[in-house]
Amino acid sequence: MVQNICSMQNSTAPRKTLLVVDDNPDWAPLVQALLGSEYHIIQCLNGAEAVAAYAQHRPDWVWMDISMPGVNGFAATRALLARWPEARVVFVTQHDEKEFRHEAASLGAVGYVLKDHLADAVDLLSREPAPTLSPTAAMQNGSPCRPATR
Repeated sequence: MVQNICSMQNSTAPRKTLLVVDDNPDWAPLVQALLGSEYHIIQCLNGAEAVAAYAQHRPDWVWMDISMPGVNGFAATRALLARWPEARVVFVTQHDEKEFRHEAASLGAVGYVLKDHLADAVDLLSREPAPTLSPTAAMQNGSPCRPATR
């Protein structure tokens, strides 16, 4: 179920849109609290919803989990980037395996951040133009990947 979890604001300033794709329904409100009113958050609970929501809203960013029922994050990202190559997908996940990082990079993700390092994901949102996650960066161990600039 796609949910718009952000209430309308009185400000006329345009806000950026972030599509949060995670099967945990508590995740998007946490992200909204972290980012504040600068972002309009749209929540999807699986990859199939994410593709439909992207088509409708064309968000500035997509925060994509990997493990979800039905269409997982890798399959959803593959579908998104095939149709909208300009989509900026950041994997925000608990998975720290090299194989997952490599897959994210090979798909064209902008970044790969562990959920316990959300400050790095927030940092990615402030970068214009969006950086590209290089395969070398994707294979790093330890802290979340720092994307290489284009």
